[in-house]
Amino acid sequence: LNGIIKKEPFCLSPLNVRNKTKAERTLIAVEGDLDALHAIAEGAENITATAGGYITGDMANAIREKGYSNVILTLDTDGAGQQFTEQRIEILQNEGISVYVATLPDGKDTDEYLNKHSIEEFKKVLLDCKLAIYFLFRKEVERYNKTEKTPIDFDKFIDNVIGLSSRTKDEILRGRILDSLK
Repeated sequence: LNGIIKKEPFCLSPLNVRNKTKAERTLIAVEGDLDALHAIAEGAENITATAGGYITGDMANAIREKGYSNVILTLDTDGAGQQFTEQRIEILQNEGISVYVATLPDGKDTDEYLNKHSIEEFKKVLLDCKLAIYFLFRKEVERYNKTEKTPIDFDKFIDNVIGLSSRTKDEILRGRILDSLK
């Protein structure tokens, strides 16, 4: 079973995505099986469940080998889902995958969202996804705002943001992040 999981993560079938559009090379990753099944039933494509936010380096490698160059993480909006999102970004990026984050405006997960909204509204949320670095930067700001804001807290915040900015090869994006500290 472990070999199957490493070879075929998220129950993906082999795909040939050469000469496909960017959208067709984009995988949408939701947290639970029910989330993915509901979205598929409503007409979503290239969507898969992460089995509770679980993504390993082997799985990320398999995603890349199947031709996906982009992943939109749409994990649950609860604390655990947001923590999984933060943790999985680096794993995917280490495999050369561009990572985006789509945040559902209401509801804890995709299934709950689709119970209240149409698939077209869900697709609009996906189109409004942000680069993962913006998600991580926002999380750093949220963490800093919860501190006592001592000089040590501020230094740690600055170190974390500089670390985030160094993870991107895009000089303009890196500059925007660092400029936001002014």
